[in-house]
Amino acid sequence: MRFAVIMLIATGVHAQAQTDTRAVAGGGISVPGWSGKIDANEEKSGLTLNSAKFAQDGAALQVTTGPAVTYWNQPTKPPGTTPSKPHSKSRST
Repeated sequence: MRFAVIMLIATGVHAQAQTDTRAVAGGGISVPGWSGKIDANEEKSGLTLNSAKFAQDGAALQVTTGPAVTYWNQPTKPPGTTPSKPHSKSRST
């Protein structure tokens, strides 16, 4: 099973002095199967997932971020299915 997570946090040499996060143009998630969550502090200031951009160009994933955000991709499974449980058998000797 493959599970990918990308975490992006705005950092820099002057990160403490930087207090305003700006939204990027054309934001949102445009890659099928991927989801995201905006940082709670960024969300409180009114920013959303549309304030950052997650896109695909060929095989490459491209991220343009303003606010801190986490992206993830869960494996696709058919609707209504549940994870299988391992079977255990006892052996008689």
